[in-house]
Amino acid sequence: MTRRATETLAVAEAREQGYLACTSCRPDAVLAARTEDETETETETGGSAAETGDGEAAAERVPVTVVTGQRRYHLRGCQVLQDAEEDDAETVETTPAAARGEGLTPCRVCGAPEGDPGGG
Repeated sequence: MTRRATETLAVAEAREQGYLACTSCRPDAVLAARTEDETETETETGGSAAETGDGEAAAERVPVTVVTGQRRYHLRGCQVLQDAEEDDAETVETTPAAARGEGLTPCRVCGAPEGDPGGG
């Protein structure tokens, strides 16, 4: 099997180069969910995480969702989470720290916050 070369790009840079969003993982939906969560956090804290110097703590306040029986946690808008909900899977909203405390890991599709595994 031949391996393809990969390159990591910021979304804006990829768009400038003419790339289109993946229809499987739907990164635009994930980015929209992150932006929505960041806006809610800014409203709750009275400023952005960058302005307050509290980026890691802000990531811990972003709600994540766990699909019962799975070992990963997800951001709202994650394709994996949407697929599970379409299959009527049971889900629970929690924090990244609580999810890690249960031994769960962040979803690689949506890029749920990893945080400090020892700090939660």
